[in-house]
Amino acid sequence: QKHVIPGYLIFTVLMCFTVAWVMRRDLGMPLRQIADFVRNLKPEQLNQPLEIRRPDRVRADEIDMVMQGFQHLQHALDRHIKDLDGLVKERTSELSSLVDEVKRLSQLDVLTGVYNRRAMELRLPMDIERSARYGRPFSVIFVDIDHFKNFNDQHGHLIGDAVLRDFA
Repeated sequence: QKHVIPGYLIFTVLMCFTVAWVMRRDLGMPLRQIADFVRNLKPEQLNQPLEIRRPDRVRADEIDMVMQGFQHLQHALDRHIKDLDGLVKERTSELSSLVDEVKRLSQLDVLTGVYNRRAMELRLPMDIERSARYGRPFSVIFVDIDHFKNFNDQHGHLIGDAVLRDFA
């Protein structure tokens, strides 16, 4: 027993060191490389592939599955970002069109389609300056239809609106 137990003890210690070394090489180092990669990953580098230095293996293990899952996540995020970019572009275009329409509507009378007071306040100074610059005459015409309220009361607002549109 004096010779067998120390032999088994030495054998057990050597086996523990061997298992620890193999686990460190096959699990610890790859997991540390994955952790370093993720820790240093920046949004503009999402497409950068996860590469781990490992010896070639015959079959895939859990580390390979983690890498494949991370690659799948990267591709999904990239697709999602591209979809969001397209959606933002589309919404920005729609918003720009709506802003243009609101600007246009804010300067036009809804019923007649002619420029309103707001448009006159914006355009009149520019038109006067342009007239002076080119030495051309400039006119502003204001029109009032006398007794139009009586006409509306007699014929109704639908007919009155039609008359205003035709007159404009």
